Amino acid sequence: MYRFPTEKYQVAAPSTGNEIYLMLTRPITAKSTIELCYRNKERGRNNHQEETPIYHVEQCYRQQAEVRLSYIPADGWTLVTRAIQTWYHTESSEVSHGFAISQDIRYRAPHCPLTLSARYVLFDIDDYDSRIIMAESDFIYESNSTQLMNKGYRFYLWAKYELGEHLSIGLRYSISQYANLSSISSGHDKIESSHKQNIKLQVRVKF
Repeated sequence: MYRFPTEKYQVAAPSTGNEIYLMLTRPITAKSTIELCYRNKERGRNNHQEETPIYHVEQCYRQQAEVRLSYIPADGWTLVTRAIQTWYHTESSEVSHGFAISQDIRYRAPHCPLTLSARYVLFDIDDYDSRIIMAESDFIYESNSTQLMNKGYRFYLWAKYELGEHLSIGLRYSISQYANLSSISSGHDKIESSHKQNIKLQVRVKF
């Protein structure tokens, strides 16, 4: 539980909130594990009424539940299947939902300096407040997470090969395809398409 005695971003008056996070991990077999995660967050937020320029603060509620199943079918291979559901509402709004289901495949060659990571995810998100954020594999020194919104699918493939002790090459490809959009983003970043692709190449030399 927490309390803000003064104004802060998007909150024009003193406010209170709380956050709960629960996680349960249980082995199923020697090579498989199931994880259950639940997060509940309550906080204050401005609610602007169109008929008046005055803000008033109301409580908003966000919940997220996740089921994650990990399995090691063979040496070097890891499969991770997950399903995520979100709920969001305020004191004056209806509940919005978000849902995503994904499959991860990870491979680290036992006798070869090759690492692979891939994910395919289907998502259906009502709005920004019920969005789902998922971390993704990326190059060293780069953190990467994607915000899933709208309706569609996303796929990425990341590969790294080490050519000796001082040289490595990495390649990353991703695509997001939306079923309910004809353009993506706005301004100088606007794309007149229902999909967005990204390709990155990294050559790393260590001295």
